[in-house]
Amino acid sequence: MSHNASKTVPDSWRSPPSGGRDRKTNVGADMRTIRIIVGLAAATLVTACEPPLPESGARGVGFDTPEQIAQRRDAQLSGQSPLRPQASVLPPAPGTAVASAAPSEAEDLASQTRVALGRPAATTSPTTSPAQQPQTITTASTDLNLDRDNPSISREQDFNAVTAQRDMAADAERLRAARQRYQLVTPTELQRPDSTGPNIFAYALGPSRPVGTSGAYRRGFRASERAAAVKCQNYRSDDIAQEDFLAAGGPDRDKLGLDPDGDGNACAWDPQVVRDLVQNQ
Repeated sequence: MSHNASKTVPDSWRSPPSGGRDRKTNVGADMRTIRIIVGLAAATLVTACEPPLPESGARGVGFDTPEQIAQRRDAQLSGQSPLRPQASVLPPAPGTAVASAAPSEAEDLASQTRVALGRPAATTSPTTSPAQQPQTITTASTDLNLDRDNPSISREQDFNAVTAQRDMAADAERLRAARQRYQLVTPTELQRPDSTGPNIFAYALGPSRPVGTSGAYRRGFRASERAAAVKCQNYRSDDIAQEDFLAAGGPDRDKLGLDPDGDGNACAWDPQVVRDLVQNQ
């Protein structure tokens, strides 16, 4: 008896059969489906409770309403011009002052005062802004007092202008006076300085050594090129250096040390420049 009792197991300790697991899985899936349906229903309810947006009347660019299409078609069939869509007038925004055509209280009070004093009522006329007032433009023609004898403004080629100013006799007299004032200037010899020094132009046109050709001086001393370059910098031009060189005994002697190569030309003076000028005349 005790042996059979030890083998007895309570029902709560036993594992549930496989069918119980399937039922729990189906219940979980049903709960998720119910949650989704409830969520969709709530979203639909919220959307339905929102107030509808007012129609602004604005259509897409280039699109007409069915009423406008029907009106245009009827107008084309009847041979009439289609009606243009009328612009809708929007009501004024709250707080916006609207101008009234009725007279103000001040104008009524002023009119009653004039009537009481026996004066005629003032007629109101639309005021014209300064920009709208007609402007009178006056163009003043000024006569220019031109000097007809001004040589910078000549009208001698205009026959009508000349005949209006003078006749043929006056024109001939004017031409005669101009011929009397005409003077033929004869060229005269230019004034030259009284200089007795050497003439570099006559020296350039005479027989001379070519530039750079060494010549024989009576003494064996020759200035170095460096010393001659320093001395040549003291002269304003090569022509003045050549004059001093010739005055000091050049080209036979170079006392000033201005001709280191011995060609008879001081510094950078070149006689060919003078020869070219004479040939081109």
